[in-house]
Amino acid sequence: FFKGNRIPTVVLSALGMIIAVFGLWNTPYGHAGLDIFFISLIGFFVYGPQVIVGLAAAEFVDKRAASAANGFSGTLGYFGAASGCYLVGEAIDIWGWEGFFISLLVCSALVFILLVPLWSAKEPGYQHSSEGKADSKKIPVSRKPASQNT
Repeated sequence: FFKGNRIPTVVLSALGMIIAVFGLWNTPYGHAGLDIFFISLIGFFVYGPQVIVGLAAAEFVDKRAASAANGFSGTLGYFGAASGCYLVGEAIDIWGWEGFFISLLVCSALVFILLVPLWSAKEPGYQHSSEGKADSKKIPVSRKPASQNT
């Protein structure tokens, strides 16, 4: 659908996250079905970019280093998830639930605003034909050790 471009998926996920967080924030008390719906949407819109990070980490390195790159990005993600729980709890203690929802909306909006200009950016490392389709051949890159490049 997006011809291999990852940015539109992340942009649409950020927009969906904004809508879902705003919906959860404004759900009236006692509507458990709406709470479940919006929490499920938040999980859905978080999962897409999370998977894209793992795929990108594996694709941007040599095939011999793909598992190491994926493990490294996964470790950083788990570290962020573990520390994020503490930070979110502290933010709620300081600013209350209003501050929590506002911070989620601001972060989602920042992702959206920063990535919209990249919507139609071509992926680096690929040659593009005149029709705009990426060729399967990568642009040749020197594999010489750094000491031989001088």
